[in-house]
Amino acid sequence: MKTRSLLPMFAAVTLFSAPVGAQSLPTMIQKAVSEQIEICKPEKPQIGAGFISRKDINGDGVSDYVLDYGSF
Repeated sequence: MKTRSLLPMFAAVTLFSAPVGAQSLPTMIQKAVSEQIEICKPEKPQIGAGFISRKDINGDGVSDYVLDYGSF
């Protein structure tokens, strides 16, 4: 599996600490996950518990999406 720079990924996920279902994810987050799945092909990645969570990362009072690729 290839890795990406953290800065662009942080920028992509900075929008919301509880797990989030795929159906409720914004398009930007769904796209980031889909792109990572494509990168992993032909392997079929397993998305583990805690892969997507919500937490205020930048202290602005708004919960951000956090993608933990250690659980991907």
